[in-house]
Amino acid sequence: MITAITAARTRRPTTAHTFPFPPDLPCRPRPPFVRFARRVAESRGRVSDTEIAALRNAGFDEAGVIEIVVNVALNVLTNYVNNVAQTDIDFPKVSARLAA
Repeated sequence: MITAITAARTRRPTTAHTFPFPPDLPCRPRPPFVRFARRVAESRGRVSDTEIAALRNAGFDEAGVIEIVVNVALNVLTNYVNNVAQTDIDFPKVSARLAA
């Protein structure tokens, strides 16, 4: 998830293609911050210099990169805590394909 703080820190103005999410996002190429966040999660934080450079070329500064990593980590932590606590899920299940 990108926040307004990150959007304000980017060198380029935000557009309808990146923030807020368009309703048909799964059908479009994913914005660079979504691809990067997914790589952070998949690689457990071991992203390449090339992946960081691609995000920076898309207009994100160092603070924006860190904010994305922190958001991924917070979501992982939240998931772990809920798994340990066996929290009841009280919302409809979403398929991974739609969520990604």
